[in-house]
Amino acid sequence: MDEETKAAFEGVLKAIMGIEDAMNARFEALLKRMNDQFERVLLAQHVLQVNDDTLSQRVTRLEEDVRKLRDGT
Repeated sequence: MDEETKAAFEGVLKAIMGIEDAMNARFEALLKRMNDQFERVLLAQHVLQVNDDTLSQRVTRLEEDVRKLRDGT
């Protein structure tokens, strides 16, 4: 391989490696954003579950209170 071809090949190889590095960086950033969003969804789901449990307990107590009032106890 002559020097000119070798230099051109090295230039192309460097360009390809630069593209690969840029794609890897973008992929890592995308994974981080997805992970952050997933954690936010899990937190929101937990908050909703706690609120649902609290509301269920309140409804149960209200039902018991209504039953007691109807029974006159």
